Amino acid sequence: MAEHSAFDFIAATVTEDMPYVQNMFISELNDQINGFIDVKKRSKKGFLVIFTNRPLGITHMDDWRWRAFAEARTRLVNEWVATFTDVAEAAKAVRELIYYYKRQLYPVSK
Repeated sequence: MAEHSAFDFIAATVTEDMPYVQNMFISELNDQINGFIDVKKRSKKGFLVIFTNRPLGITHMDDWRWRAFAEARTRLVNEWVATFTDVAEAAKAVRELIYYYKRQLYPVSK
């Protein structure tokens, strides 16, 4: 999909409900994140990741699962991967990006 000409951008989602024990969960999450970072680096297309919509705060950092999500999101942000909390938020950002490029290609003359 990253190389196919029919796609202008790529959207992925982080699996939040992996029913694994801690070490398996963290391993699977890291595999997903590594794959996303790899796609971002290899592809010239826009790439975004829809992450958990749970608002994480400092109180969640005591739970290994939510800490793993926070660390994974931080890794994505550090690699300049756009992250969103839900599909609607991601779609709005993509729409605005499309409008931006249309304005660049077809400026309104005054």
